[in-house]
Amino acid sequence: MKVICSNCGNSIVLERETDFIECEYCSSSLYLKYYSALKYYYFSPIITEKRAALILIETLRMLGLDKTKFKLQKKIFLPFGRKGESLKVYPLFSPHPSFLSSLQIPSSSPLFYTENVKEWGDLIKPDDETLLLAQRENKESLSIYQLPFYIYESESTTIKTKFFIEATAGKIYFEKIPESISKNQVNKVVSFLFVYFFFFATISYFLKPPLFSFFLTLAISLTASYFITESIMRKLD
Repeated sequence: MKVICSNCGNSIVLERETDFIECEYCSSSLYLKYYSALKYYYFSPIITEKRAALILIETLRMLGLDKTKFKLQKKIFLPFGRKGESLKVYPLFSPHPSFLSSLQIPSSSPLFYTENVKEWGDLIKPDDETLLLAQRENKESLSIYQLPFYIYESESTTIKTKFFIEATAGKIYFEKIPESISKNQVNKVVSFLFVYFFFFATISYFLKPPLFSFFLTLAISLTASYFITESIMRKLD
């Protein structure tokens, strides 16, 4: 990014975000807040792809999903807006996952945006409509930050979700993993039905009327099914 010194007229090249600079030609102090209402930055990736994969593995282990397979879908810069001096940034792209609606700005120093960021991964820029709306809502200076993410996708047939790992600090974001019916839960249901109908068939053979047999069998099944199903499940496992 270049700014023109208001005192001597020379161009000054900026590489990092800052509020004040000193002109290298005339030593004048310049307050950059007034030079541009829209500033465009990016954060350089720090977390390596290998480290990101280890973070995901550890997260899945803590969730009890050690056997979940995943693959790297893409490396990408996503645009976020920042109002004034707020520490929060919000997405300037849509549709976006709800967990990215409000993020803390990374603690590392942002760099002024250049097209070279595309060498690391894909890049999404804010569309004109979203950008115009953000400028209208923000009367102060609006800053745009491109944040780097690794996006992983689970390969499981029962659990489909994406994991976003922010590549400057390694923070991981993901949607709530839906609860799926496990094999043990299915076995419990099947074995309970088996126990119930076994009791019903046996007792109804001796007791009349059938309605009495039904309620008696249900009571016995509810009482005994826990111990019986546990025994059946141990054999099935």
